[in-house]
Amino acid sequence: MTLSRRLFIAGSGLCLLRPSLALSEQNEWTPYHRRPEVQAWAEIVAAENPELSVAWILEALSRARYAGRTERIMKKPALTASPKPRNWLAHKQVFVNAERIYRGRRFIEQYAPTLRYAAERWQVPAPIIASIIGIETTFGKNMGRYRVIDTLSTLSFDYTRRSAYFRDELCALLKICIRRGLAPHKIYGSFAGAIGLCQFMPTNILKLGVDLDQDGLVNLRTSAPDAIGSVANFLHHYGWDKKLPVVWECETNMATAMRLGCCSATLTTTLQNALDAGVRVAEPMNAPPETAVMVVDLPIELPMEKRDTLWRLGTVNFAALLQYNRAFFYAESVRELALALSGDSAEV
Repeated sequence: MTLSRRLFIAGSGLCLLRPSLALSEQNEWTPYHRRPEVQAWAEIVAAENPELSVAWILEALSRARYAGRTERIMKKPALTASPKPRNWLAHKQVFVNAERIYRGRRFIEQYAPTLRYAAERWQVPAPIIASIIGIETTFGKNMGRYRVIDTLSTLSFDYTRRSAYFRDELCALLKICIRRGLAPHKIYGSFAGAIGLCQFMPTNILKLGVDLDQDGLVNLRTSAPDAIGSVANFLHHYGWDKKLPVVWECETNMATAMRLGCCSATLTTTLQNALDAGVRVAEPMNAPPETAVMVVDLPIELPMEKRDTLWRLGTVNFAALLQYNRAFFYAESVRELALALSGDSAEV
């Protein structure tokens, strides 16, 4: 879930990457549980978490295998620099498409009482909750085919750029498994270790996962109610405000946008400052002038190789969506799929 802006934009093209053997695939591979740095890590984790023993951790990691494809994906230059100029319209065609709208309407119909309950309890619109599940996994169609113990072990001990982050996720996975009596090597998810209908990382499962069906377990893979509740709780946790829209569509230019802090995935200015700077919003805005906003750029490609930009003023709700994935395209995809599912622009 928490991938970079460019990683999300590049993600739809990952299937086109040409594999090349990583160094650790070419040479003799040492099982994780036999590596000194892994053993040292296991001792630290066990000391900090009494429910986990060194022996149990190393036994779990004895089943882990190096995930070469995961490391290649994370290291690929395409993930840090788009090979083509970004084009929101092309991106929208992929992520806000007929299949997702069809599946989304069926999902909303099937789980209408649960969505209504979650919307009321956490004060997050039902179409937004459903839309995140749709963008993440097409409503459960693609929840990932990677063994999470493999991906997180690889990213913890072979991919050093974010090893501290992924070691925390690996620790959280082991906690989930021992608490629920699960075999770590039987849990599947994305290439980065995200799990279930809503693609939560293990730390978020522990922190924000919700057992909405009240069966005693947070089960994001097969329990749609748990996924619905967890998404709603996540957005509520990050400040969702039901009184505000996700964005206001607006007109501005790059010079003005940059003065207001454009291209930062944080709330950098206020509604009044944006209006005073010349940002033009056509629709009525029932919000205080001190409302925190961010200027959102959505580059588009027009005929004859011309380029333009669509502009938005994002609210705290747009910022909450960016906590799921820090790509402007991601958050706008969630909003526009929610619009397609609800037909009610006032709700999202």
